[in-house]
Parts: sequence; C-alpha cells; structure tokens
Amino acid sequence: MLVSIYLPTKNREALRRRAVESALTQSYTTLELVVVDDGSTDGTRGYLDTVRTADSRIRVIRNETSLDVPLSRNLAIRDAPGEFMHRLANPASLSEAPLCSTDCDGNSSSCLIKGRTSCESR
Repeated sequence: MLVSIYLPTKNREALRRRAVESALTQSYTTLELVVVDDGSTDGTRGYLDTVRTADSRIRVIRNETSLDVPLSRNLAIRDAPGEFMHRLANPASLSEAPLCSTDCDGNSSSCLIKGRTSCESR
C-alpha cells in the first residue's frame, strides 16, 4: 500500500533536508514524498530539484507566489495518490513523528518508523 507523505515548505532549506532524508530512509519504501514549495526564494528550489532527480519517490509542486500553508497542504493532498497520508510538519522528521495507521477494530497500529514496520498492540 502506498503511503503519501506531504510536506509544505517555504524558505526552510536546512530543515527540509532533515525532513526529506527522514522520509526517504524509512525501512518501509512504498511511499512517496510530495513537497509543495510555496514560493521559496532561498536554496530550497535547487535542493528539491536535486533530490527529485535522485529519487523517483519525490514529487515537487511549485507555487510561484506564496499561497500559504493551508492552500499548499490542500494541493499536496489533492495530488497525492497514497492510501494513507501523513503531513510531515515543520521541523519534524519521521523518527519524531512516526506514520501510523490503526486497523478497522482500532486495536493495533502499523507504524512506519525507521527500522520497524510491524503491527503492534497499542
């Protein structure tokens, strides 16, 4: 199952590096990272071009002018095809904010944490 991780950003190149790396180094690899660049004027654009070329799981949406976080987030959600979605918040990394999904009974969660992709009781 595909997990879509979305990340709105603007002028936060150093923090984005940490967030992108945390998403791409997960042991669960059936994921995509959708980054919405909300009109960055620092090195964010160049960095995103480089990582997108290096990893096909990265998709970049660019706003030429800032639309702010709510609209950028909505663009990512609209374009992300994953069965599960997770917002990678600023300046979190996935090791700090694991992706979890609860089963239909609400009894367990499947957590996508670096080094672990198991189903555990809560």
